[in-house]
Amino acid sequence: MSTLIPFAINRESGELCGVEDVPRGRSCNCVCPSCGQSVVARRGEKVEWHFAHDSRAEVMAEKECELSFELVCAQMLRQMLLDAKNEPLALPVYEEFLCLNKGGYKRRDSITITEASTNSVSEYKEFSIPYTLIATIQNHKLLLDIIHRERVAISLDDYPDKVSGHLEFDVSDYLSSLESKVPRGITYKAAMRRWVTEEVIAKRWLNHKRKERQLDKLRKELNKSLDNEIAHSKNMLREQRRTSRNADNSIGVHRYQRVSPPKVPSDKYTHEAMRRRVQEEERKEKESRRRLLEGEWPNTQSYCPVCKHKLVAQKCSSCSSSEYTRASCQHCVGTGTVKTCPNCGASTKNEVQVFSG
Repeated sequence: MSTLIPFAINRESGELCGVEDVPRGRSCNCVCPSCGQSVVARRGEKVEWHFAHDSRAEVMAEKECELSFELVCAQMLRQMLLDAKNEPLALPVYEEFLCLNKGGYKRRDSITITEASTNSVSEYKEFSIPYTLIATIQNHKLLLDIIHRERVAISLDDYPDKVSGHLEFDVSDYLSSLESKVPRGITYKAAMRRWVTEEVIAKRWLNHKRKERQLDKLRKELNKSLDNEIAHSKNMLREQRRTSRNADNSIGVHRYQRVSPPKVPSDKYTHEAMRRRVQEEERKEKESRRRLLEGEWPNTQSYCPVCKHKLVAQKCSSCSSSEYTRASCQHCVGTGTVKTCPNCGASTKNEVQVFSG
């Protein structure tokens, strides 16, 4: 694209023109905007319409042409806007981002300053700064900057304050966004006009009158959100410290409390323990028999009240109780005897085991 001449200067009007505005060939009566050599208008079917240096011109350039494709496009855009009256202008959306850092907490959010829209511009006026225009939209004025690589950067302090917004048209970005060739059937001039009236690509807002007000609104919302988060974090930290302090106090009470060692139960299943238990049972049995025969048990007698013979101790075979009942006398059976076991109620006549005293 950079090897072609998109626009040329008409010798009669002295203004830039597109290849579709003049006759084809040498009859276009145009010169190169860079070196001043005569050009021809080419309207072929294989290559997009463009201007080319006339190799048969009577007056040739003294040195090789150093045409800047972007500069020529920027000049054409400036001229096109100054000639426009009551034509639409497509404006992009304007968003700003704000990041706040408070107490180690960060918040970042965006806010829309103005939505994308299409407005009718009554007229464009040239500002004192090159490639800067003022567009009038109803009662508002917009500052338009045409940016390209060869333009010297200008400080924002040089711009007027009484404008509603500041917009930038970046020719370099727009041309790089296009394909290597202009789409078939669309000339360079038509593409530039479509960019102004319909497309928002390569257009950027630099400032707007509602910017500070909207940013202040967003800043208040972010500060409120940060304050809520910080307060919530402090409450959570306070609760964690309280829980940890209670746990430490509980641990401290047990730490200084004297704890006796646990009692280890003796092993009751060892051989020595079982031997002692058998001896203890035998001792209890002998003691019970002695007390029964000697009359030490309540309501018992060691001798028969009838024949005065010694009574025989009996043990119940049903419950095998260690307590002995009063047995009948061997000489006068049936007289003054106890017939049943006091534990299980079994009869001593058939269900008791008789042990001789």
